[in-house]
Amino acid sequence: MLIFLSIASFILFTCILVVVLRSRFSLSAINMEDSRETRISLGLVYDFIRIYYVRESSGKSISFAIHDNVFFKKKLRNLEKVTKAEPTASNTKIWQQLGGMQWTAFTFRLRKLFACFANPQIEGDLRCGFVNPYYTGMLTGIYSILAEILPGLMRRVVFQPSFCDGRSAWRLRFSADFVPALTIWHGLRLWQCLGKSK
Repeated sequence: MLIFLSIASFILFTCILVVVLRSRFSLSAINMEDSRETRISLGLVYDFIRIYYVRESSGKSISFAIHDNVFFKKKLRNLEKVTKAEPTASNTKIWQQLGGMQWTAFTFRLRKLFACFANPQIEGDLRCGFVNPYYTGMLTGIYSILAEILPGLMRRVVFQPSFCDGRSAWRLRFSADFVPALTIWHGLRLWQCLGKSK
């Protein structure tokens, strides 16, 4: 009985540490002519426990590491592609409900959720273009506005518009610190705010 109680208290203490201590979320995406890769990592308890999800051209995999030692790695099988469903009455009903939502409460909850993420960092190279140069110019304008509004966040992003060929390639990485308990709490409050509009 004493062994059971000690194991249960250890598991409970570990779960509390994972939920309360600061964690780090990182998302990196590479879309170059020779390689495509998406990597999502979640570092819990000050990056001591890490969970990785990697999607490459060869397949998908998930791995679990403690202090840079990989303990578990599994390749995920590809699911069959689901055909895109036609808009139904339930889909249009969702958009109608969004029109009747209390937007002040929704934006307040959304700001609270974004405030949970501290020290956001974006870095990378972005070469983007469309076949129609008009859309490429619009994208360049959006980047210029973001660089002016968020200079500290966008200073490590190099943007090169491609007006001629319409090819796109990028190498981006986003990371931010967060406390899982606060993020879950404000996410649930945002979900509750969406539920009240129904």
